[in-house]
Amino acid sequence: MLFEEPFCTHFGVESDPKYNSPESELKEFFLRQNLIFDLLEGKEHADTVLDCLDEQGIDPFYYLENLCESVDFIIENNIEITNAGLWVPR
Repeated sequence: MLFEEPFCTHFGVESDPKYNSPESELKEFFLRQNLIFDLLEGKEHADTVLDCLDEQGIDPFYYLENLCESVDFIIENNIEITNAGLWVPR
């Protein structure tokens, strides 16, 4: 499993009528993912990421709740972070 994986959002999980094309949805996806990656590298503030999620129609509290659940699952199941993108129990 990659370090960034629990922090990532998803693209195209369900069709949202606010997008007039897949390109516009993809543009928002890359914007928020890049902000999240910048946050993880210490280049961005959490408030900026949460504001971006909110502006894109993603509930920031729901995102944080899911993030905490994912991190808890990783810790409780002793899952090792690898560069290969695999979830490997230790």
